[in-house]
Amino acid sequence: MDEIVEIEKVNDKYILKSDTKKLKIKLNFIEKESINQLNEFLKDLDLPSENTFLAS
Repeated sequence: MDEIVEIEKVNDKYILKSDTKKLKIKLNFIEKESINQLNEFLKDLDLPSENTFLAS
């Protein structure tokens, strides 16, 4: 998780990017409560606001 530099939300998926790879997470396969937990986890990565849609 230390390698993640950007998080995008595109349609029904999150795209986590590192300098060399992408990980796509399809949200329609995840329960709502788990999506909330995932959002909290991703917020804790503390990325710059320009690199994540989760910035507060």
